[in-house]
Amino acid sequence: MELTFTPDKNQESIWDKVVPIIKNGSNISIYITSELELPNEYNEAHYILMTAKEYETVDIYINCPGGVVDTAFYLHDSITNCKAKTTAVLSGTVASGGTIITMACNEIKIAPFTQFMIHNYSAHGISGKGHEIKDYVKFNDAELNKAFKEIYGTFLTSKEIQEIIDGKDYWLNRQEVYDRWDTYKSNDETVVE
Repeated sequence: MELTFTPDKNQESIWDKVVPIIKNGSNISIYITSELELPNEYNEAHYILMTAKEYETVDIYINCPGGVVDTAFYLHDSITNCKAKTTAVLSGTVASGGTIITMACNEIKIAPFTQFMIHNYSAHGISGKGHEIKDYVKFNDAELNKAFKEIYGTFLTSKEIQEIIDGKDYWLNRQEVYDRWDTYKSNDETVVE
């Protein structure tokens, strides 16, 4: 008698999720391969990272043009507090929020031809009364600039960070990211000016 397996046609494939997550023994693979959506789409990834054990490893595959900065900060915090060793596996374009996620990881692996781009935040859909918009923009500008200085503190120079705050996009190739990474990770504390 031959047994056959017919998958449920209504069952969602793991690859159809916004963030596919695969666990294979003590290795966890998380795929962030599209524009960052709202934070609730990343709750499972957050949970997996926050509950990972010290003996596990987490590979975070990143090919991401950026997106919602709150999501980038959510994942950055999750990775920073993860007990397992985390590796960012970069390919294609890793930009904006994708770089914020990368900076939290313990190690990196970079595919040839990867483009790594850091820039200042973009604001979308701000509404309200005039004074509310001014207060919101003033507060967020100060807080996001402080966050960028902390996140990229020793990966970029103070001059480069200021150029980004002033509006420059910083594009780095694979070797340039590798060259800066060891110095960045060897510093126990980042400098906030």
